[in-house]
Amino acid sequence: MKKKYLNLSAFWLIIMVLLIAAPVYADSRACTVRLCFSENQEVYQKIKVPPNTSVCLPVPDPKSYDYSKKNFMGWDTQRGKFRNAKYVPGKSVLITGNITLYDVSFSVKDDVAEKPVSVPSKYKKVIIVGDSRMKGIYNGVVQRYGRDPLSKVRFLYKTGHGFSWFNDVIGSYKSFNLRSKYKPGAASELYRYLKKDSGNGKNRIAVIIAYGVGDIHGAENSKEVSRAVKRVVKILNALAEDLKKQNVDLYYANIGPGNGRLSKYLQEADIMKYNKGINGQLNNYTIIPLCQMMYQHGFFFNQPADGVHYSVNTSTRMFNLLMNCLQ
Repeated sequence: MKKKYLNLSAFWLIIMVLLIAAPVYADSRACTVRLCFSENQEVYQKIKVPPNTSVCLPVPDPKSYDYSKKNFMGWDTQRGKFRNAKYVPGKSVLITGNITLYDVSFSVKDDVAEKPVSVPSKYKKVIIVGDSRMKGIYNGVVQRYGRDPLSKVRFLYKTGHGFSWFNDVIGSYKSFNLRSKYKPGAASELYRYLKKDSGNGKNRIAVIIAYGVGDIHGAENSKEVSRAVKRVVKILNALAEDLKKQNVDLYYANIGPGNGRLSKYLQEADIMKYNKGINGQLNNYTIIPLCQMMYQHGFFFNQPADGVHYSVNTSTRMFNLLMNCLQ
């Protein structure tokens, strides 16, 4: 009986030792992610996670990062980069071991205007449909280079709206009358433009649709983003079906980057989820990977930075990114 009692005591002693040692052992196996600022190598944050864990790396807080002089592009193992970060905001990163990452920052000095390129010769006209960001492109080009570069480009935009403004007369292109008094909306205005500038076999019209910010603005969870994707895909595919026999090439420009630290209503992860969902479900559209291209080329927010709207110079470069995708 005594021997049995000693065995039980030894058993519980071993359990206690294991319980005490477990956190220490687990911590010894944890991977450390050191996030540092390139300028002075100051450590911004340390993150400890188990091996082979996917994490979404943080965006610097405005209290620690001067968004009036530079804009955050992501994190990279290489110090001193100013664009094309290896790990962009909103994407999960698989951590397999200890790693030190540096901020990739696009400064106001890097944010230079870019002379507008010409509309590709195969198009008679380009129509850009969007929201306040497209208004920013129009204003940026006109402010820096005048209206001449836009002689073959029409802009159709409405600030503060999403695709709800787009769904007014889709399905009625054949019967649409220029003199009809439809409720003003993106589809009716687009149809009006297309009727006036109808292309022929050799000179087609390119329609670039660059909407979406208003549809995920303020999304509280991923389900709301998924519902927005479903709603937008339905509208865009109906539009493509309505215009399939016209001399029109349809393009959809992904939502460009935002900054969730500056705007709580537009989170990077929501943008990534939305763009991914849209890309896989559109019919008869050429996708313009605007978000990816802007991280590669660099961008700067309008000042004071709101995490949504871009600077005048960035807007001129966005125009060229869109035009170059029409080649």
